Amino acid sequence: MENGDYYLGLYLLEDVMNTQASRTGLQLHKNVLRQKLLTSTFGNPLQKGAVVKGTTFTVNATVPGITADRDKIKVVGIIWNKVNNKYLFFNANQVNVGIPATSEEFTAKSSFNAYQAESGNIVVEIPETFNEKVGTISVIDASGRTLETASFVANSKSININSYFVPGMHVIMVVSGNQKISRKLIIQ
Repeated sequence: MENGDYYLGLYLLEDVMNTQASRTGLQLHKNVLRQKLLTSTFGNPLQKGAVVKGTTFTVNATVPGITADRDKIKVVGIIWNKVNNKYLFFNANQVNVGIPATSEEFTAKSSFNAYQAESGNIVVEIPETFNEKVGTISVIDASGRTLETASFVANSKSININSYFVPGMHVIMVVSGNQKISRKLIIQ
């Protein structure tokens, strides 16, 4: 990226049903801004000056008191470029993933292994809590789009997903009945 003062803002979006002028009944309103996740409206400063390709940044945020259905919640990250005391939109990414209520829930629910084998295939070891069940495993890209889905049967130990995936951050989601757990996986 070119020279500038770059900031990262994180925001919580929600799909909500609400009334709408000139329409009867409730209407779906997608991606309604619910709240900022960092203390500043435009987020945390990332870097002053040019950003070298491949540079990574780590930003942590917490989301207290979520009562909405987590499947309707998204997190969007926006990179702002501050020029002459004005914040200009530079880039953004939205992620559709369930957000755990607490770090303890995240730890308990994320206890399964997924990795990229040398062949490029994704191997997902079925979580013990799902051993006696049937379900699906989905590979989801950073935009929230489902790229591949595979089924598993009771007493499966692991599933091999044979497909080519664009390198980057992906979410592996395991679903059985009303249970859903996920974890992030960087595919190279």
